[in-house]
Amino acid sequence: METPISRPGLFARKSTGLVREVGRFDAIYLNIIYINIPLGLLVFTTAPYIWPGVNMAFAYALTVLVLLIPVGMYACLAAAMPRSGGDYIYIGRILHPFLGVIFAISFILIAGLFVSAFAAWLTLLGFNPMLMVLGIVLNNDGLQAITTTLGSPIWVFIIGVMGLGIVWALSLLGWRTVIPVMRVMFSVVALSLIITVILMATTNASEFSNIFSKYAPYQEIITAAQNAGYPVGATSSAGKVVPFIALGWTVLAFFMMPAYIGGELKSPRFTPLIGMMAGMVITGIIFVTVGWLAYHTFGPDFLGAMSFLFFEAAEAYPNLPEPMFFMFAMMLTNNIPLLLLIAVGFIFAIFTGMFIIAIANHRMILALSLDRVLPDWLAEVHPRFHTPVRINALFTIICVLFLALYVFGPPLLFGFVYSAAVLQAFSFLLTALAAIFFVKRARHIFEASPFNQRIGRLPVESLFGILSAIVYLFVIYVLTTNSDIGANDKVGLISIGIIAFTGIPVYFISRWVNRKRGVDITMAFRELPPE
Repeated sequence: METPISRPGLFARKSTGLVREVGRFDAIYLNIIYINIPLGLLVFTTAPYIWPGVNMAFAYALTVLVLLIPVGMYACLAAAMPRSGGDYIYIGRILHPFLGVIFAISFILIAGLFVSAFAAWLTLLGFNPMLMVLGIVLNNDGLQAITTTLGSPIWVFIIGVMGLGIVWALSLLGWRTVIPVMRVMFSVVALSLIITVILMATTNASEFSNIFSKYAPYQEIITAAQNAGYPVGATSSAGKVVPFIALGWTVLAFFMMPAYIGGELKSPRFTPLIGMMAGMVITGIIFVTVGWLAYHTFGPDFLGAMSFLFFEAAEAYPNLPEPMFFMFAMMLTNNIPLLLLIAVGFIFAIFTGMFIIAIANHRMILALSLDRVLPDWLAEVHPRFHTPVRINALFTIICVLFLALYVFGPPLLFGFVYSAAVLQAFSFLLTALAAIFFVKRARHIFEASPFNQRIGRLPVESLFGILSAIVYLFVIYVLTTNSDIGANDKVGLISIGIIAFTGIPVYFISRWVNRKRGVDITMAFRELPPE
């Protein structure tokens, strides 16, 4: 059966202006970028602090298996509604436009937060650790002095704005330019990871202890952390592995990039399933492999002790940047080209993450504009490059403002970065509810879907929705009850509450303005948006 077509007159225009240019292979690596390997690898320095001794390799493998359930749910929804906009489309069309708008506005603000944070991390977690390690390897005090300069707020802001400017320019040029650029950057990131894995596999903890002595005394770090209260020698257990799934989810949960660009996929029925499934499995294999090697090479006590001192006993922390997996990986070689390749791979990973999050956000804003929730003029798409020009500019301005707040604002202002995962889990719970009630609330769309099978009387999509809801409720429980993760910080929870409710006035103001023009925006939510 054909996908239901939207009726003319319901939307800002009859077509999006986007073009189906993204193939299956591109959907896979773009999804891997969206899942974001750098964030996943940062977990390898935080998890041993939160759950000392936890078996990270096994925990990540278990996380991948659990998250295959929501992968199935999203694949079914994306195939049934092959349009750009992702969760906003599913929630708004199946549950209620009010809930769809609340999700979308929250998504836009959280995405702006993370893109601006990534822009700052280009310096804080990218250039600075690279220059610090290079300075020690080359015995060059000048390079180490530069890290102090670049670490100043003004330079973090300047380099961040430059990164956002490149994202803005690249976003204007469309997929024909973006895809080749992303392929090159992805290849550099992949090569960097391969080299890192080889170096880790050929270096044990005893050898790393000698290497690290150039920077700080390895054993004294562990002893200082133990004296401050860190449980050295702790072992793994089910009580540590199971809650780790929630932390792993904060990284691997973002496997739905193909759903956000559904209107630009060449084969929209099965590409989402292939892109999401392959992206999840490939990234999972990387995390499991590196998780095992992290203990083999650096040692569980060392990784946990470094993060423990940084967060809880800063006076004993060595004169180094924030503990980060790639910083330790760069220490494994004195070969300058290899060291630079590892560092550049991580910087590229941060940048591509910024870019892909921005692209997903542009499509969300475009979907809101086509539904007339946001002003029609935002939906302008460049006739040659097929990119939303005004939306790109608007989102870039939002990110620059967030970056300024991140760099120059009060330290507590962006403490809710960790709490954002709670809001995202609640948001994805709405998508799970949409999947559960899909057949009852939007039967005509469900029946036209390629995945409209049933197990007895229960639609497969509803089953995926029920199981996914259980996953998200579990994640919410762990994040809100484990204070060591930091997601349940009072300031953070208040902040995400404000973000969550920002969509309420947007929805009602939009309805009021459109009614004055004789338009009922809720009518558009009964149909799929234009292609």
